[in-house]
Amino acid sequence: MILNEDASGNLSAASYTAGDETSGNDIIIGLSGKALNGGEGNDTIVDLAGSGAVNISGGEGNDTVTVVGEVASGSIDTGNGNDTVTAAIKATGSSRVSINTGDGLDTLNTTIAADDSSRVSIATGGNDDAVTATINATGDSQVNIDTGGSNNTVTATINASGDSQVAIETGANDTVTATIAATDDARVALDTGSGNDTVTVGVTASKAANVSIGTGSGADNVLASVVTTGSAQVGIATGSGNDRLAVAGIAADDASIALDTSSGNDVLKTSLIAFGDSRITTDTGSGNDSVSTASIAHDDARIETNTQSGDDSVNAVFIGKENAQLTLDTGSGNDSVNTAFINGGNGSVSINTGSGNDSLFAGWIASGTSRTTINTGTGNDVVTAGWIDTASGIGAYKQVMGYLLQNTETPSQSEKSGTAESGFQLGTQHA
Repeated sequence: MILNEDASGNLSAASYTAGDETSGNDIIIGLSGKALNGGEGNDTIVDLAGSGAVNISGGEGNDTVTVVGEVASGSIDTGNGNDTVTAAIKATGSSRVSINTGDGLDTLNTTIAADDSSRVSIATGGNDDAVTATINATGDSQVNIDTGGSNNTVTATINASGDSQVAIETGANDTVTATIAATDDARVALDTGSGNDTVTVGVTASKAANVSIGTGSGADNVLASVVTTGSAQVGIATGSGNDRLAVAGIAADDASIALDTSSGNDVLKTSLIAFGDSRITTDTGSGNDSVSTASIAHDDARIETNTQSGDDSVNAVFIGKENAQLTLDTGSGNDSVNTAFINGGNGSVSINTGSGNDSLFAGWIASGTSRTTINTGTGNDVVTAGWIDTASGIGAYKQVMGYLLQNTETPSQSEKSGTAESGFQLGTQHA
């Protein structure tokens, strides 16, 4: 059925076949699953044929397309204009579904169920688009959403399993809110491209799943919660720029979490827990970075923080148990480090402030056969350290004193070698 309006404002209704559309504002209602074409104008197209194949073309103009039922295969193309599309997709077997809204301020609301080797492709074109998507991908299916290179808003709920792949790519200054659950060998990638992006994401990854989140260059603001188990891998990379990243992360078994803010004056806040043989790494790249972190490592887990070159400021609290390894490396630059930690079992803590005029305050409690290494590198360094050793008393004092003396130049050494003077202040020991 097609409803259209003539020049006098009179409405007419007739049965519809392709080609009956006008260059005006048409209302087209599909009942039989045939192709629906809106032509030019601000068209409203409603497909009531139920689940199955669709072939809808809105043409140029500000079109509204609604599919009642589930799209099993076919395409929806609204052309350029400020378009609105509402459609549920259920793709199985080797079916293909595509939605293309062209350039314009587009709005897309969709639920996607993809299975087997099906493929779902969505592109919203240029300009500022809004996409809301709930995605369930299984089997070997692939789901791809590309919102183009403008200021987009994306809200996504993603469940991926099997060998499925889900990729969402946005444009410039984007706002993205996503909840991601990935398991088996599934792959999920979220890439917001260059621009000043705001991303809020919750990730749960298990078995051998892989989840990557990249915000590209720009001053990005990312808030993330991450839970990984099995051998799952989760990576968050904010690219170059003055980024802000806040992460609460838990890794267990052989899983890993990798955080990378790249170059720029970045601000990073993390709360991290690692168990089993898991590994959590943080790399803030070059720049004058500010890092606040609280970390707990157990079993054979490793937590590593590297701020690279630049005048970095680090506030860190570590708790290590069993064979856990906790490492902090601030690279070259005039760094300021304030750290407190508890080191037990056979665990180890290593702090390296690199070359530069560094200031380090360290206080800790040690027990068992745990090991602590502090290396301030070359430069005029100031170290203030205090600790309690619950296992060996004065033995810990001698051990840590030895580390400091080995890694801190005295004035006489400086004069002989011609390098800069380095000194330290040692806090009192408490028995």
